[in-house]
Amino acid sequence: NAAVTVYLDELYTRVTTERMPYADPVDSLPYTKVTFDVQKAELPAGVYTNFIFIEEHSFGDEADAEFDRHVIVVGPDGAECCLGAVSGTYFPENLAAQQVLNVIAYEPDSYYGDLTSDTILSALDLYNGFAVSDEAYTLFIPAGVIAPEEKGIVEISFPHRALYPGFVGDVMEEEDYSALLP
Repeated sequence: NAAVTVYLDELYTRVTTERMPYADPVDSLPYTKVTFDVQKAELPAGVYTNFIFIEEHSFGDEADAEFDRHVIVVGPDGAECCLGAVSGTYFPENLAAQQVLNVIAYEPDSYYGDLTSDTILSALDLYNGFAVSDEAYTLFIPAGVIAPEEKGIVEISFPHRALYPGFVGDVMEEEDYSALLP
């Protein structure tokens, strides 16, 4: 509840201080519409819940609407979690950026050509820009950051094991390692 309240406060601030002052209601009515979805993921550490808020906003013309996604991942204890907490990885930033670069390598024409690990790192939000499913993590990258604006919010998914240390699979089985996670 606290994380949702923070999101709602931030939404209210965005609308009243960033959008309303620039709106011109003479031409058409500006709007902000929020839809949401709730999804659960069953992991060895317990059930995680994704609260996904999709924010559509425009200064009046629906054809020019922009979309933002805000995700709150809640762990089995009811507390909000970042990607590091869900994955059991202390510093998942570089591993997550590498997974994004791996996906981009398969479709290089769909993304900007000059992307570096630093560019990817600056685009990632590992607190409210990811979701977890039973088998994978999905990162949400804002429109226009790593691909042309018309592609919209970019969703990049990779399996949980992509954030495991290098010895998993060679020295220890994936199932045994996931059983060790908190």
